[in-house]
Amino acid sequence: MFFTKHHIPESFADTTLADRVPADELVELERLSTPVRFVPGDLLTKENTIGREVVFMLDGSATVTRRGRVIAEVGPGSVIGEMALLTGDTRKATVTASSDIRAIVLNRREFATLLDQCDVLAREVLNTAITRKAAA
Repeated sequence: MFFTKHHIPESFADTTLADRVPADELVELERLSTPVRFVPGDLLTKENTIGREVVFMLDGSATVTRRGRVIAEVGPGSVIGEMALLTGDTRKATVTASSDIRAIVLNRREFATLLDQCDVLAREVLNTAITRKAAA
């Protein structure tokens, strides 16, 4: 029988991240992050501002707008704000909570540590960023 060193942290159990990322990397993500709750109307990111953190949504939903136009809806397992931290550019979109959201947040230093220590999670984040950049 195969035993893993870590079990999936409960906070990730119902997210798509649990399907794609090894449990030990999710444990590290949880260790580095700060839990945060958003309510409808709260801003997760604001267009044209400096990015200081990245948000991993655990549940709930949010609306992504650019120049006042809705461009996407995001939900559990979504990573918000990674582009500004990876590129050093300002935020390219505003993300607003459309329901109660349970999330975890990492500052720039914590995010850099995560990318250095978690290969699969780093690839997931980079693939997301590349896809978003290509769509823009």
